[in-house]
Amino acid sequence: MKIKYSEMLEFDDGYRLEDFLPMPINVVDSSDIFSLGNKTVFDIKQMFGSKETIFIDGIAIKPVSLSKLYRSRGTDGSYHAIYIQIDHTSGEYYIGKVNRKKWSELRRYQGSGIKFSSKYSKHKDRYSRYYLYICESEKETEILEAQLVNEKLLTDPFCLNLVKGGGGVSVKPHSEDMKARQSAYMKEHPERYKAMLEVAHNFDKQKIQDRNNKIKQTMSTDEYKQMSSNRIKNWAKNNPNEYKKSRMNNAKAVANPEVQKKRLETIKIKAKEDPESYRLRMKKWVEATHSPEVRKKRSLSLRKYIEEHPEAVIERSRKAGLKRRKPVLMLDIKTGDVLKEFAGIVDAGQWLINNGITKSTNPGSSIAAACKLKKIPGHGTKQTAYGYKWKYKE
Repeated sequence: MKIKYSEMLEFDDGYRLEDFLPMPINVVDSSDIFSLGNKTVFDIKQMFGSKETIFIDGIAIKPVSLSKLYRSRGTDGSYHAIYIQIDHTSGEYYIGKVNRKKWSELRRYQGSGIKFSSKYSKHKDRYSRYYLYICESEKETEILEAQLVNEKLLTDPFCLNLVKGGGGVSVKPHSEDMKARQSAYMKEHPERYKAMLEVAHNFDKQKIQDRNNKIKQTMSTDEYKQMSSNRIKNWAKNNPNEYKKSRMNNAKAVANPEVQKKRLETIKIKAKEDPESYRLRMKKWVEATHSPEVRKKRSLSLRKYIEEHPEAVIERSRKAGLKRRKPVLMLDIKTGDVLKEFAGIVDAGQWLINNGITKSTNPGSSIAAACKLKKIPGHGTKQTAYGYKWKYKE
């Protein structure tokens, strides 16, 4: 059945009264259709499903089902839609846009128009909300709303919109040049920004520090830490891919040399300002990172990584060895002349094995002892290994 509320809005619920009544009746105006015994047309419609068509200025629009809207997120992962609120008693209506990150937020949102909000708060039960379009972005909702809520629609006395649609989204970035011009203008017209400038120039630093300390104290309580931990665990459980991506981004940001340098400078300042607090903090950190439970957990995690990524472990070990190795010289025992130079102790040991000088599987340990002139109990100082003297190249 098609109902004409105004020159700009018509509503067709997709059903005929004859389908639900023993005999046809003549509908004189829209108010007649709301008293059909104990059931209204809209109650009956909910029983059989929705087939509505909404005509706005002659344009036929099929409302979007909630299930389809729920499955349709925009390019930024949020929900974007155009909706209409219709008072089926008075025929008044309001068209708006909604942009929300969460489904629960979208379902709660009814509209923000001043005139509409006032009427909706008094007659919530008379309004029905229909989603007209699903959009990909906030900017798209602005464009589409501007096309629907135009000057012609605002002339309709049943329309509760007060201003044309569109606007509210800025895509023009604030460039450095724009910021400089704004700053210069504020300085040239201090009388307009007197209150704001006074706050900026005369803020109470101690008050801000006290507030920050209060926040830190609250966040340091066991109850708050447990609450934060539970929140993170729940988020990681419900959004594993996003959590993994977040951890990777965090690790990447922390590994940045500039961040590391800034962190080190901050730690030095803290240690100088409050050495006792710094000592206790470092002690707590050592205990937390070297406790038996943490060491066991780290060991299990390392074993699992080695099993799952053997090639990566070998490559990492090779790079670490290359980074740590020092050039070593092989010297004649009698003259002390340099006979050969090796990139590292491992290379020197491998040369001894390849040339049949030793059958040891780890000749590097003896070469390292000779390079360091290591004192061996009962044998004195280790000066030679495999018939040669050894020393690190300076």
